Amino acid sequence: MEFLSWMHAIYRLVKRWPLALLAAAAMATSCSGNDDGGGSGGLGGQGGSGGATAGSGGATAGSGGATAGSGGATAGSGGATAGSGGATAGSGGAPPGECRVQEDCADESAPCYAPGTAPRCGICMRPDVTCSDDTVCHEMVGPTSICGIKDCMCEPGCIEGCAADSDCELGQQCAPDHHCTAKECAAPADCPANFDCTDDGTCSRRACAVDGDGCEPYCVLGLCYDSLGTCTLPPP
Repeated sequence: MEFLSWMHAIYRLVKRWPLALLAAAAMATSCSGNDDGGGSGGLGGQGGSGGATAGSGGATAGSGGATAGSGGATAGSGGATAGSGGATAGSGGAPPGECRVQEDCADESAPCYAPGTAPRCGICMRPDVTCSDDTVCHEMVGPTSICGIKDCMCEPGCIEGCAADSDCELGQQCAPDHHCTAKECAAPADCPANFDCTDDGTCSRRACAVDGDGCEPYCVLGLCYDSLGTCTLPPP
């Protein structure tokens, strides 16, 4: 009796099997649809996270801009240094005790004398032998003695004349009468530095207004010299 009951139950189950399969398929399809929907939602969340990352990148770019501004400030500091260097140039004038013009000796309260022209003495002295011409000196002193003024002499007297050009000052020559006279020339090259050949055929010290007017290298009291003048108080 039990065996017939089991067979009858199996028969009913087999008869309804297609309906069970359809129901199972429907349930599977529904579950699959829910899973896909959930996945799409997950993608949407990732999109939101990406937006936040982009914002962070923008902040980094702003920080870079601040660095560039700091570099500009450094460049400005460099410009200030260049200006300071420009202020160094510009000092001039003769060294203390030397001169080109009388104003250079204002601090010393002394006259400016060109090279080789400073007075050697204050009170003049009377010569041992006074004279009016060379004849007196030839007779009184000797054949090379001449009548002239030298050093601190107050008036003409008999002095030793020159024997060679080297006994004379620059730009002069020794004449046959033992007097130093201006050197003869035909062109400027015949004269020493700082001298010109004048129209009368003799060497004369070159006139100037400032250093560079043909001077080698100084212009002192309107004439060219190879050294500066001196600020000198007259001897007592």
